[in-house]
Amino acid sequence: MTRRNSTSNDAFNVLQMCHDKVMEGFVAPHSLSNLYYFLRNEYSDSERREYLDSICRVMTVVPTDNKLISEAIFMTFIPDFEDALQYACAEAVDADYIVTRDLRGYPGTVIPAITPSALLQLVA
Repeated sequence: MTRRNSTSNDAFNVLQMCHDKVMEGFVAPHSLSNLYYFLRNEYSDSERREYLDSICRVMTVVPTDNKLISEAIFMTFIPDFEDALQYACAEAVDADYIVTRDLRGYPGTVIPAITPSALLQLVA
């Protein structure tokens, strides 16, 4: 949905594969609020809410509680707290990968960070 860069098609294709049940996808709750914010200049409130709803219909929102947040707070091996939240959510669901454009945010993590393009190549 975003027009941020050319890799948006790959991200869309990953979502499509989740929709088609080719793979199971999870999303951290704060990713939804971030996306809502990023889309504010291009889409109306109702369009953004509809888009978030469509994501929630094809991906599972990771349940987040105090324990998960606390784990993320103390993940000092991940420099950025938002990335630590993503990682804690990935651990909570035993994810195989963290699909992101920000590969540098996950240095030396057990769950590897890969781009949408790399994931598509893996499942092709």
